[in-house]
Amino acid sequence: MTRSLHALPLLLALLGVARAQPSVDAPTGLAPRSEGLTAERLQDLLRAVESATTTIAWDTAGDSRRDFGTNRMVFELHWAYDARRGEPVVVGGEIRPAGGSKSFRIGKLEVYKLKINRRGEIRVEKPGIDTTVYKIARNAKGDIEFDIPWLHGLFVDTTIPAETFGPFELTHWPPSLNEVIDTVIARGREKDPTDTTRHEGTFTWRFRGRTRRHAFPISTGDVTGVADFDIRGAGVLRPDGTFRTVGDGNTVRLVLDVGGTRYERRDGVLKADLTEGGASLNGRYAISVPHGGPERLVLDVEGDLHYRVRGRDVVLSVPSGARVVAGSVTFAGDGRLRGSFRPGDSRMALEDGTYTLDLTGPLALNGIRLGALELEDLRFADAAISSQGSLDEFSREGVRLAGAWRGTLERDARGMANVLLGQDGGRVRATVAPGSRLEVDLPDVRYAERFRDRSEPAALSARGRLSGEARLEGVRGGRSGWTVDAPAGTARFALELDADLASGVRSARGTIDAKLDAPARLSASSDGAGLPPERPLVRTQPPAPRRHRVARGDTLSRIARRYGVPLADLRAANGMGPSDSLIRVGEELTIPGEASVRPRPRPRPRPAETGRRRADFELAPGSRLSIDLEDASLGRDGLRARGTARGDLVVSSAQLATRDLEATILGRAQAALAEARFDLGPAADGAARLRVKPFRVPVRIDLSPGSRVLSRGGAVDVRLDRPGSSARFAAVVEPGPDGGLRVTSLEDCDLVLESSAAARFAGRVAEAPGAKTVRYQGRMVLVPGGIDFYGDVTVRIRGDEETPALRIRW
Repeated sequence: MTRSLHALPLLLALLGVARAQPSVDAPTGLAPRSEGLTAERLQDLLRAVESATTTIAWDTAGDSRRDFGTNRMVFELHWAYDARRGEPVVVGGEIRPAGGSKSFRIGKLEVYKLKINRRGEIRVEKPGIDTTVYKIARNAKGDIEFDIPWLHGLFVDTTIPAETFGPFELTHWPPSLNEVIDTVIARGREKDPTDTTRHEGTFTWRFRGRTRRHAFPISTGDVTGVADFDIRGAGVLRPDGTFRTVGDGNTVRLVLDVGGTRYERRDGVLKADLTEGGASLNGRYAISVPHGGPERLVLDVEGDLHYRVRGRDVVLSVPSGARVVAGSVTFAGDGRLRGSFRPGDSRMALEDGTYTLDLTGPLALNGIRLGALELEDLRFADAAISSQGSLDEFSREGVRLAGAWRGTLERDARGMANVLLGQDGGRVRATVAPGSRLEVDLPDVRYAERFRDRSEPAALSARGRLSGEARLEGVRGGRSGWTVDAPAGTARFALELDADLASGVRSARGTIDAKLDAPARLSASSDGAGLPPERPLVRTQPPAPRRHRVARGDTLSRIARRYGVPLADLRAANGMGPSDSLIRVGEELTIPGEASVRPRPRPRPRPAETGRRRADFELAPGSRLSIDLEDASLGRDGLRARGTARGDLVVSSAQLATRDLEATILGRAQAALAEARFDLGPAADGAARLRVKPFRVPVRIDLSPGSRVLSRGGAVDVRLDRPGSSARFAAVVEPGPDGGLRVTSLEDCDLVLESSAAARFAGRVAEAPGAKTVRYQGRMVLVPGGIDFYGDVTVRIRGDEETPALRIRW
């Protein structure tokens, strides 16, 4: 949105006050930059003129009044674009005395009036003579000679001394605007010290006209447009050659139309098809030219600016690597434009500005990073966003914007979102599906950047409310200890948030209601209570560094993923701090080399210790989790969240494994999470830790035939092949040593197992082939190495004449 401000320097460019050069001291390239009103710059602008009328009234004084013999002279010239010469030339006009004078002198020639026709011929009206001058040239002395055929051979002086006509190199007709300006500047730069010309007097002028459709080089790129201009003023020329404007009549009015053109920054940061729009400037200016020539011109401009631009297929590439593509954008506003242009030090700024922005059509976001949240190729087929606010500052020094944003993004959404769970690398990746909807209500969005001081990074912050529905084609990922694979789901959310582009989501509160729309898989593993976590890998040889040249669109995280190196190692290899992310196109980065690695040895577990546990759950559609967020943040160190969770978990099957047992559970299990308070955040080692108070989860399981419990050594083998098995209990859940959750006990158990398959106990020693019913009522406690049962166990085994109730073999 802030990149739409690039159209503002166009207004100053048409006045010749903005130099089209990229800003080397502006990281984002937003800053308008100028090198003053140079001869080359002025000529570039004059070539854009299609037609113009110049009217100058000169109230002569001193030597000028004596030389020209009149108090007041009026110069009126008409200019038009000459396609053959590629510039505007004189197509008509006249020079005449005014203020009561009947004639004026050119050298020794007394003239009533000079008229210039479209062919460039000059008609001279003087007492007794009405003639046409067919050619004007300078002789070897620099004097101007008029070619008047019928005066040939007569003793009539048709030569004007060089000092009378001053700096103008009138060597042919019709002259062009460029030639006039170039002659004035060249004369000022190479002024002859012996020249005694002392022109003086007061000038009033008006320069009005229209530019042709032309690619105007402005501070941020080239844009084709048409401008109507009207410049009025008055000034005083001193005998010493100095000039300055006087009075309050020095006004400028500029109306610019840029519709129907393609706009593109030279560095590719911003592109747009400008379907309509433009700007207008109404203001005042002051000019001062000290002794030494027009190249030392000083110009100050101040005026009211109004602008409105509509573009389509707008592409904005942010230097951090982010990219925004919008279908249609309308940007309008006003403010007070101030420009101060000195040789070598030119500035301009928009003060007290306001803006409105409307965005409609498709919208795509790629590479957007908010702390630990990253959006990739996120696309909405239909977006309707509006914003209005203030442009408190827009200048070469920086930009500051504040406003409110509201809108809706929906229909045919596509894309991915990644959430970093901690500095240990845990990550969850979600794929957005069609049907998603996002409603934005951000009453306070602020953007600020100081172009000249890189110690102050750009800041984009937003406060407000996000709500909507996210349809997900897949959620995959996790961290050490657990992973999730959900092919389809729906999440409804309503969040109050405070976000910052640099640090991420600083705080969020609200509700999230997530539901599975298709079977999913949840896997969890644990090293057990007695085993320490895996030790970090250690290098066995020094890395071999590589080099990477930064290309447009590169980010540190993308480069790290491309070469398969940790982001922290990439920063360290290039002398960057832990929070540095700024890289520049063309910059070379050192890529740390891959080294052979081996794990640090870990103590072998003692016999009393528990081995690694693993559980895989197949989640059925309808599983739901609702979260009331009291506070959450997505910073560089990962996800932090605090709140209350509730929901229902429906499991269709489960695979459980410990060091000694494997279990396959088929059927339907439903766990009701009434309310659980949680606190998620990184610990001192950078890994994400979930901190909760112990809570109870009521569970109901209807076991289906095919469920089985098998010991790894074959000592126990129990299979359920009859219907009617079930389990009721309340699972007590506590935080685990690996940062996840663990079940410590099962309270209020009522377990019924029905089986007719042979059940083996203690290997082949004891076997119960008959129909069996096992019922357990009580409490189970999970301890290292096993389970303690408290309560009653009832076992009923029925045999007959052909099937024994119990078989024992030694």
